[in-house]
Amino acid sequence: MNRFTISPDFLEFSATEETCEYLLNVLFVFAQDNPYKLCLDKRGLARAQYERIIESHECLLFWIGMINMKSRNIETVEIAGHQYESTQELFLAIADAIYPNKKLITSDKSLFAEWQKYITLHGINLIDGDEAKGMLMQPTVIQISNGNNSPNINGNNNTIR
Repeated sequence: MNRFTISPDFLEFSATEETCEYLLNVLFVFAQDNPYKLCLDKRGLARAQYERIIESHECLLFWIGMINMKSRNIETVEIAGHQYESTQELFLAIADAIYPNKKLITSDKSLFAEWQKYITLHGINLIDGDEAKGMLMQPTVIQISNGNNSPNINGNNNTIR
């Protein structure tokens, strides 16, 4: 639930957006102390795509520097060893390798229209910046049970229905 793949189009959009809303509320979340992780492939194909965008945006240079400061911020996954025909195909493969919740953040879902059948078949959650912001800003809820009479356990003399 805490692992996400970020498409390069979202990186570029976040770096050029005037209000910096997605840079601050989505990208920088992955550099903070929390359970969220950015997923990349072990072969380094995603990182290579990121580098082309990052080198031309100072804010993204700072972001990737912060992400790289702690190894727990990034998780690498194994993907098939074949040649990927497009950026979308590569990042869908990375998202597909993240179990159980396969989440791919994009700036524009229509960029993945050609792969809609693949997305549906593989259960990938294609999410835009606003959806990602909402997911990342939700507080983590921890439910604690205190045994008998606990409101968290059904049937223990509680009145919660």
